[in-house]
Amino acid sequence: MIHMLETFEAAENRYRRFLSENGYAPKIIWVRSQNVVFPGRRYVYVKFPIPTENLAQARETYESGMAQKRGVLFSSLCELEEATCCFVWFPKDRDEAARYLMPADGSLKMSALIDLARVPGRVIRNSLAWRIVRLRHGKRTLMRDPLFA
Repeated sequence: MIHMLETFEAAENRYRRFLSENGYAPKIIWVRSQNVVFPGRRYVYVKFPIPTENLAQARETYESGMAQKRGVLFSSLCELEEATCCFVWFPKDRDEAARYLMPADGSLKMSALIDLARVPGRVIRNSLAWRIVRLRHGKRTLMRDPLFA
């Protein structure tokens, strides 16, 4: 059993191994809703460069979730050529934790999309192109699912 007070770095390293074992690139890019657009097709647009504060935000989310003892989720979102875009989430209450089958001991849950659910990411580096994509697909910019709020 993994100790519930596992550091973010240790949890991230464990998740890297998990990704690699499931055929993903082990390099993790932590994304937030403002970094991605869902165009309603079989891919996800990802805005680059990813802000450096995303790592700090992922760490903060992990530590807050662990402190609340309702479980924390590390999950893949999309694949890039040499990296996997991932996010961190924790439930707001015990009911939500039960709905999302979070670990009863409040520990880390690791997830990765498999088979046909795997989604490639398409990198956009140009800020004008990013604005156009967000205008065109703005209604799908944020996932409706609370996992990626």
